[in-house]
Order: sequence, then C-alpha cells, then structure tokens
Amino acid sequence: MLKAWQPCEPVYCIHPHVYQETARAFLRNFPGRVLYAVKANDDADVLGLLHGAGVTHFDCASLAEVARVSRLCPSSTCYFMVPVAPRGDAGSA
Repeated sequence: MLKAWQPCEPVYCIHPHVYQETARAFLRNFPGRVLYAVKANDDADVLGLLHGAGVTHFDCASLAEVARVSRLCPSSTCYFMVPVAPRGDAGSA
C-alpha cells in the first residue's frame, strides 16, 4: 500500500476490531478503573473506537487533549494528569 500510494503525510494502518476487542478484554479483566492515555495516540478514530468499546476515562496531559476527548467522547471523564503543566493550563483546569 505504501509503495503504491507513496504518501507525503503519515498514514495510520489500523484494524478497528483489534482495538475494540483488546479494549473490551482489558476492561473485562482489569479490576480497577481503566484510563486511556490520550498522548499515546489522539487520533479521532482511535479515541472513538476505544470509547465505543467501553473506555470512558481518559488521561489527558493538556487542555487541548481535554477539549478533544470532550468533543469526541462527550459521556467520558477526563483526568488532567500531567506532572508539569504547560504554563497557563494548570490554572485553567
């Protein structure tokens, strides 16, 4: 695919069912609250797949991540957890 398309921008090659099956299995088997770290991958499709699979808690490291999750997954809970907050963000949270 990459050889044929020769894209100039990054390309995500994901298997939606794998995201959802993995998230559901983890939620079923982990006894605590599960938070997805948005900084790991904030792609709208990925967040939507995880939320659709039952992930409702998101670890956000910036106000931009909080806004993105709030917009894409409105029934979720955001946790503003960053050891050193960008200037201005900590006072706004």
